[in-house]
Amino acid sequence: MDVEAMTRLFSFGCEMDGPIIFVYDFQNPIYARHGISFALLSHLDGLGLIRFDVLGGFKKFGLPRHIKIEYYEQLLELHYEQESYNELAFGCVLLHQPGHELAPLCRREGQFEIQQYLMEQWMQMGIAISSNINEKPKTNVA
Repeated sequence: MDVEAMTRLFSFGCEMDGPIIFVYDFQNPIYARHGISFALLSHLDGLGLIRFDVLGGFKKFGLPRHIKIEYYEQLLELHYEQESYNELAFGCVLLHQPGHELAPLCRREGQFEIQQYLMEQWMQMGIAISSNINEKPKTNVA
């Protein structure tokens, strides 16, 4: 049950110097469609696999202008306006060490719907994205 639950959660995961889970708004219907709920996140938190913080959220700070993130087999490059000291919000879930150790067992294949959702979230944060390192970055600016 717990490996199955972590597998569902890892469908919202990317690789960036290790696995990262992106849960921005667990009440968004996309999470429910993939079996992610408040109860599930609380359960995994109670097991010590993740830290679930609905009020605070988590971020990675001090990022360079360009960072690479892999969503399963798709390499994405995120582009910030500033040269350095950028940040990337992960949302309300942070993997604990046991969760990191389960990552190789829980990763299956990516979902196009989830990849598009994550990219939309990043663009709303003002981050430009390219899915092929040689293409022009996509932005949320008209």
